[in-house]
Order: sequence, then C-alpha cells, then structure tokens
Amino acid sequence: TTWRDKYGAALDAYLQDKEITATEEAGMKDCIEAGLTRWQATVAAIDAEYIKGEMSVDAYNHAITNAAQVRDHEVRSCKA
Repeated sequence: TTWRDKYGAALDAYLQDKEITATEEAGMKDCIEAGLTRWQATVAAIDAEYIKGEMSVDAYNHAITNAAQVRDHEVRSCKA
C-alpha cells in the first residue's frame, strides 16, 4: 500500500486533468495498480536474491532497471 499511496496522488491528478469517464477512470486505475503491484513483487524478489548474495551488484542494477522499464511500459499502456 505504500507504493500505491505514493503514486495515488499523481495518478488522481493525471486522471482529473484528462476528461475521462468514471468507468474509464476506474479501469485505468485498476490497470495501473496491477502494474505497480507486479513491479513491487518483482523488486521484492530481486532484493531477496541480492540480499542472499545470489546476485552481483551489476546484475541487481540491471534487473532493477529492467523492472522499472517494464513497469513504465505497463503504466503507459493503461493510459492509451
């Protein structure tokens, strides 16, 4: 919920700025929240591997960057 709260205000501002129906808004919010939830789970798994020493610093940074790129792509696709 921490990440959802963090991005909630920005999401609400985006949706209010656009002329979007309530149904479209709800669908977009659900889509974005699902993407953020998947991203959180991915980052948690990456962190767990790194903490256990199963991943190098370079691999960790690469995995985190990839996770962020996937998250951004998913969020953009929700807004299309």
